[in-house]
Amino acid sequence: MSVEEVINVEAAVENEIRKVNVVVKFAITASFERNKSIVDFPFVSDLGEIWDNDDATAQMFVEKIEEKFRRKGKLHGVFDSTSLHKTAEHLHTYINGMDFNEFVQLLCKSLERTGNLPERKGLAGGNIVFIHYSSIEADDQGVILIVMLGSQSGFEFDKNLQPKSLTSINISELRQAAFFDLNLYSEVYPEIGRDAYLRFIQAGSKSAFFQEALGCKQSVTGKDSAENIINAVREFSKANAISLTVRDKIETSINDLFAAKSKSKIDKVIKMVEIQSLVDNELSLDSPLKNKFFEFVNANEYMVNDFFEVTSRTVNTLLETVLRDNNRNYVCRVKSSSIGVAGSGKPITVDEDFQYLKVPLDEISRESLMDLLGVE
Repeated sequence: MSVEEVINVEAAVENEIRKVNVVVKFAITASFERNKSIVDFPFVSDLGEIWDNDDATAQMFVEKIEEKFRRKGKLHGVFDSTSLHKTAEHLHTYINGMDFNEFVQLLCKSLERTGNLPERKGLAGGNIVFIHYSSIEADDQGVILIVMLGSQSGFEFDKNLQPKSLTSINISELRQAAFFDLNLYSEVYPEIGRDAYLRFIQAGSKSAFFQEALGCKQSVTGKDSAENIINAVREFSKANAISLTVRDKIETSINDLFAAKSKSKIDKVIKMVEIQSLVDNELSLDSPLKNKFFEFVNANEYMVNDFFEVTSRTVNTLLETVLRDNNRNYVCRVKSSSIGVAGSGKPITVDEDFQYLKVPLDEISRESLMDLLGVE
């Protein structure tokens, strides 16, 4: 592949990372630090001033942070109806007219209460940015984005906690992030346990803090994540003209990983970094698509948790394709890897119009059909 072709492919993949033209409605920063002058060093928060939305730095901040987080693995969730935190109610009230500053103050109180629990004594503080932004569409209610930044994040704030300058972003210092999809949430409320309208970025051992403090739980199951990964592999292959042979090898290696993890008594957790490695292993050494699958999954917002577990039952389901005719005269389960078009070398073939299957039979099945049809 020529240098020009490599550049073109890389550009095509990069275009999958949608750069969102955002309209910032409100943004504010809160300091979140331990007060060392008080016994036990409790966390306290202090709100700055609402950002100046006409400031170019503020606009760049929103676009840059959104772009960076779009590339990272996520956990998908909903509000936990059993949680003592009232974030679900506060969000509904905000959508219906609560002042943004008041809404953020309520969230900060929840963060303080959870941060001050004994089991959170190792939690580090930082600045927390709260942003409400939307697309340019008039009826888009938008997204609430909450981001905790470490001291070396590459963002500077003035004395009023307004963004002062934007330098290079240190991803490792973006400690926590939560996305609230207001459009979807408005549709499902008050059934807060339905559909995944929340997303979280996890960056370390303390990264479940946002989930706990905001009263949330994961809603996308391991089965959902596994199925969506296989769907993403197929779309990724189609979008990048990856051959069926290579695609099948990728799927087989991923299913082998799922099977091994489901049986393991030590390490059952599947990580997206492992999936990326398996995809890369089946690509050519000089392929420009290496390390791009993870970006593709995030850019196209597949509901895949950054780490998850699967059961043996899920693995078996992924290996099969269920086929039936319009009149339900038959239903059959076949191994997905055994189906192909004529000339593919697969044992089960489909005609060029994808109307009929040709399926090989063993001797017992053949004799059974001959008896059924009265053939000597």
